[in-house]
Amino acid sequence: DRDRQRQRETNRQTERQRQGETETDRQRQTERDRDREKQTDRQRDRDRQTETETGRNRNRQTETETERNKDRQRQTDGSETGRIMEAETRISTAEDEIQTLKETIGKLESKTKNLTNKVEDLEGRSRRNNLRVLGLPEKVEGNDTCSFMEKWIADTLKITPPVLERAHRVKESQSSTTYPRTIIIKCLNFKDRENILKAARIQKEVLYQNNKQRSYDGVRKRLRELGLDKHQVIYPARLLLTNDERTVVFNTPADVSKYIKKLEPVIEDD
Repeated sequence: DRDRQRQRETNRQTERQRQGETETDRQRQTERDRDREKQTDRQRDRDRQTETETGRNRNRQTETETERNKDRQRQTDGSETGRIMEAETRISTAEDEIQTLKETIGKLESKTKNLTNKVEDLEGRSRRNNLRVLGLPEKVEGNDTCSFMEKWIADTLKITPPVLERAHRVKESQSSTTYPRTIIIKCLNFKDRENILKAARIQKEVLYQNNKQRSYDGVRKRLRELGLDKHQVIYPARLLLTNDERTVVFNTPADVSKYIKKLEPVIEDD
């Protein structure tokens, strides 16, 4: 019985030891689990912190990149604005220069027109004393055209010999080399020119060796007043007129006057 009791007591102690060891193992395991959980929590916290820090860094990078983009956009906008302002300045300067040029051109055109009118007026005045004589044979005037024309006009028209400043034949035309060249005379006095024309009108036909000499100055002036500028005197003392692409040849100034009367508008009395 004692042995049994001892054995039982031993078994009990052994069981107690086992239970204690088991409890100790449990506690240790519990501690270990707790440590693992703590480590896991710490790792999670670390991961969370890392993620947070990473997120912050990303946000910072994003903000930095955004700021850089904004700076670039500002620089681009500033550059574009500068270019636009520069272009506007150039355009404004060009417009001012164009306006100045327009004003200058307008003044020059006005000045040119005035000068042209003056030149035409001077040219017309310089020709006021001129007369054309057609049909006189070549070389009849000799070496002194002025003296010949003064004597011939006085003898033919029965007037006082005019004083001529100049007299010469025109340059030879390539198209009509067989006809005598026109003689242009310039009277020193305008009254002499008028007297010659008046005497020619009275005489109607001016002859030199049966060649007619006619004056078309009056009718040519009337033609120019009507806007008909395409006319010329041809041999022998005829007037060639081009109107509306049609060519008309007149043998006498009277024929030209009849033609002009057809062109002039008819004025009816009220």
